[in-house]
Amino acid sequence: MFTNKTVLITGGTGSFGRNFTKFIYNNYNPKKIIIFSRDENKQFRMAQCFSDSKGILRFFVGDVRDQERLERAFNGVDIVIHAAALKQIPILENHTGAISLMVILSNSLYLKFPIVGN
Repeated sequence: MFTNKTVLITGGTGSFGRNFTKFIYNNYNPKKIIIFSRDENKQFRMAQCFSDSKGILRFFVGDVRDQERLERAFNGVDIVIHAAALKQIPILENHTGAISLMVILSNSLYLKFPIVGN
């Protein structure tokens, strides 16, 4: 499924993203795995863990609410794994309106970028 494919993982430095990257890397032969995340420090640490990735792993700093960055990240991608999430529930409970809007906005942006020609 992921062999010879370019895979984009949003929220790629989170716990699911890191483990899913490891799974794809160890069990398939992807052309490229793009880690899309807004935390460059976590990207740096993740890159160190995959230092032998032979150029397969790429890092893209961005926020899923930023349409321009998403559009650039989607370029040449075959498969998108949307793992970006907000997980600090006690804080989120006090801001449900803003969080709902953010989730709707970020998910609707994915619909604007069809994966063409792959």
